[in-house]
Amino acid sequence: MSGPAACPEIKQAEQVVDQTARQLLRGEANLSTWYRVLRQYEHTWMLELESARGRQAERCAA
Repeated sequence: MSGPAACPEIKQAEQVVDQTARQLLRGEANLSTWYRVLRQYEHTWMLELESARGRQAERCAA
């Protein structure tokens, strides 16, 4: 896989989401933790997409 999804930060954020989902199902995490993790995951994706768009714009301008 290439592109933003292959980014180590994205993979790490996905692992945290998976782990927190399991904890939530077992009653070891609460909804506020779940929402916080989802916001962090979304933020990580947005940063990586912004970075990828910047790199693409630089290539197009060259």
